[in-house]
Amino acid sequence: MKHYEAYDGTDLIAEGTAKAIKKKLGITTGEFQTGRRRAKKGYDEEFNVIEVDKPEEYAVYKGDEYLFIDTKENVMQRLGISQGTFTFYMSPANAKRDGGDKLIIVNLDKVVD
Repeated sequence: MKHYEAYDGTDLIAEGTAKAIKKKLGITTGEFQTGRRRAKKGYDEEFNVIEVDKPEEYAVYKGDEYLFIDTKENVMQRLGISQGTFTFYMSPANAKRDGGDKLIIVNLDKVVD
């Protein structure tokens, strides 16, 4: 999912997805796109929007207990798990398993508001 930063001149005023920024600032899609065009042309004296690289973040739960948020690579390293196990912990099949202490991983960039 694309991540953006919105600026008023050089002051950061919002960050997140396009939808989140438009909602927070109360602007239209057209105004958002105008901000992107200004940034591409190097205009930083007024409202502008830049796309930034941001790795996806994942929340890790043990049952209902929140443990931490981190990137995919860091989650795998912190839990000592493989790519296959990571994928399984994100699956609907894992979520349906019995047991209150199972690990569940949620992609925060795919969570619907």
